[in-house]
Amino acid sequence: MDDLPLELVLELGKHLAAPDLVSCCAVSRHCRSIFNQDVLWKRHCRQDLAEYLRTTSCIVEPVFVSPEPESSTLDPICDWWLAYMRENHLWNNWRTGNYKSEVFLNRLYEECRVVIPPSQSDRVQYDWNFHADVFRDYLALLYEERIELWDMTADPAVRISVSKYYLPSFVFKSFKCVGKNLDIIVFNYLTGTQVFRLNEVTKNIELQHMFYFDEDEELLIHTESQARAMFEFQHMHPLPSIAIVGSLYLGVIRGTSRNLHVWDLETGKKLKEEPCPRDIPNSFIQIGSSSTSEDVILVVTQVGRGRVNRRMSDVQSGESIDVLDYHFYIYSPKRLTFLPFTKSCIACRGYACAIHRQYVAICEGIDLNIFNYAKSELIYTMTIFLTGIDVVDNGIVFVDRSRFRLFNPSVNPPARELTLHNVELLYFKLICGNFLLFRKDEMGVPTELWEAGRVLRRTRTELPKESDTTRANKTCTKLVVKEDIMVDRRLVVTIRHFW
Repeated sequence: MDDLPLELVLELGKHLAAPDLVSCCAVSRHCRSIFNQDVLWKRHCRQDLAEYLRTTSCIVEPVFVSPEPESSTLDPICDWWLAYMRENHLWNNWRTGNYKSEVFLNRLYEECRVVIPPSQSDRVQYDWNFHADVFRDYLALLYEERIELWDMTADPAVRISVSKYYLPSFVFKSFKCVGKNLDIIVFNYLTGTQVFRLNEVTKNIELQHMFYFDEDEELLIHTESQARAMFEFQHMHPLPSIAIVGSLYLGVIRGTSRNLHVWDLETGKKLKEEPCPRDIPNSFIQIGSSSTSEDVILVVTQVGRGRVNRRMSDVQSGESIDVLDYHFYIYSPKRLTFLPFTKSCIACRGYACAIHRQYVAICEGIDLNIFNYAKSELIYTMTIFLTGIDVVDNGIVFVDRSRFRLFNPSVNPPARELTLHNVELLYFKLICGNFLLFRKDEMGVPTELWEAGRVLRRTRTELPKESDTTRANKTCTKLVVKEDIMVDRRLVVTIRHFW
């Protein structure tokens, strides 16, 4: 090692995992000075998390402290190695179920009721019909007539604002926190979209823009009647598919239009209306996105009927069935253009897809293919009876009945598998980072939290069986759990602090 040029050693270090770097630093003082470099450690950290953990006090015991005493004669730990230690401390709290729990709300239904004056209504309105979500480090409580913000950094949480605004309950779960500073809230119903921004002074949520994404201009006058009309329930309506990347909003109307609409949520301006690369009649369009990619995947589906005898391993040759033609494209919101990658296939059992960094997974029937779409290169293929797919920080996760698989392009081999005790896994969803919530039986609800990291493992963090809402903040330091306990007719909302 001493005879190798420093530049070569650093280049080798870029291919090492974080535990390997730790081992190298423990060899000798000389090795520590070589591998104690920000350029080596930065790639193992989440860039958006490092500054937050550095400037936010840890309240969960044991609190994080630097493992190196001030009296140490060794070289000081570099900033990004220390950032990695903080991040690992946070993840260890998730793994071990070490958190500080705060009961935010614990009431019977009857205790939550609000009596409306007779002049306004002759009925009793129960205030338990609300949605709990996370907006930065604020708990957002959405009611049909108001939005409440609670500061979760205070102990206990403190209400900091109440913004009067009408939101029908069926749009609650369209809530999205987006933007460069995560200060924008978006609600949408059909093609109607309402954009709010946090006033940093008053802490109120203020309406900024209203638009129908298939039109050319935003609504310049924001009246209460217009807002109510935009979110008025409709039985017959066009089905939208939307994705938000940063502060860019992308929308298509499934089945009636073949144009992609792109809006800037910061300015409320429409940037582009882009036709699909292939004009296919009787088509159905859908958009897919993830938090780990700056691009989105556009899927165009065409219905056909014919005799299938090729490229379909799950159908007998010559069998006459309904088939679908699928065409996959990658769109770059940053460049406002479609990328060269395309993929077409036919299948009768539907499709599934996911996008992660420069990789896209496409499952047609029982055939799973993973491409590096930046190079239009097939890098992995397998046969799978897919029952679920999602994206975590490390890669793409698949569920094949009782088998859980992870495709992580940063390790070799990139695919790993875990058998879940031969239990039929019905449902799973991403909570934050690499942590997933699992449901294993028809009668239950998700109660197990698993980590899809370098090792696939179940954590000691468990959730109550009655939880119907679980939301984590962007930095994964807080988790909001809402329980609707029907037996006791009770509502419980808790805040779990992991840092």
